[in-house]
Amino acid sequence: MAATVVKMLGYLSNNGTDKPIHKAKEHIKYMEVNREHHRNNPDLFNQKDSNLTRKDFFKSLEKMPNQGIIMHKLVISLREDDRNNLQIDLKELTRDTMERLQLSMDRRFEWVAAIHDDDGHPHIHVAIKGRDTTGRQVFFAHKDVKDLKRMAHQEKILQAERNPEVSRAAVRQSEKEAQREERTERSRGRETGLLSQIQALIKQNERRHSAERSQEEREIERSNRGESR
Repeated sequence: MAATVVKMLGYLSNNGTDKPIHKAKEHIKYMEVNREHHRNNPDLFNQKDSNLTRKDFFKSLEKMPNQGIIMHKLVISLREDDRNNLQIDLKELTRDTMERLQLSMDRRFEWVAAIHDDDGHPHIHVAIKGRDTTGRQVFFAHKDVKDLKRMAHQEKILQAERNPEVSRAAVRQSEKEAQREERTERSRGRETGLLSQIQALIKQNERRHSAERSQEEREIERSNRGESR
C-alpha cells in the first residue's frame, strides 16, 4: 500500500467538567513520550517551531471556551518502504500537508504534531485545536478527511520529485501502487453499497411479510369471533 493514510482518531469536546481538557493533555503527553519502540525522539513541532514545549499548547487549550470541541486527533502514516524509497522527511510532509489543508479551508489552525518512527509503521500524530486563530469552531467532515488524504499523498510525491536523489522510477512506482489501492477501495465501496441495498431490501420484505401475517391473524381472529356468536 503506497497511498498515504490519514485517519481521524476522533475529537474531545467540553462537557462542563475538566475531564476533556485533562484527556487532551494526556494525548499530547502520549504523542511526545519517547518509548522503547520509537526509533526517534518524538519532539513536538508545528508549522514554524521544531522543538515545542507542551506547556505552551496546554495554556492555549486551557483558554478554550467552556463549550464546543477542544481538540481533534488524527494520524498521517505511510508504509516504511515507500518512505525509504522516496526519502520522505515526515516533518516536512506534515507541515506541507497542514498548510495545504488550511489554504483549502481558508482558515488558520493551532496544531502540534509528533513523529513516531516505529519499525514498519512510520506515522505522525497531529493534534488540532478545536477553534481556529479567529476563535471559530473547527469541524472536519468526511470529505475533509478524504481531501486531507489526497493532499498528504500529493505532498509526498512533490517532496520526492524535489529530491534529486530520488529516482523517477521510484516515484512512478509509488503513484501506480496508490492508484491501484484507490481502485480497490472504490470497488470495495461499490460492493459495500450493493450489500447495504440488498440488506435494506431484505429488511423491507421482512417488515412487509410481518405486517401481512399480522393482518391475516387479525382477520382470522375476527372471523372466529363472528362464528362464536
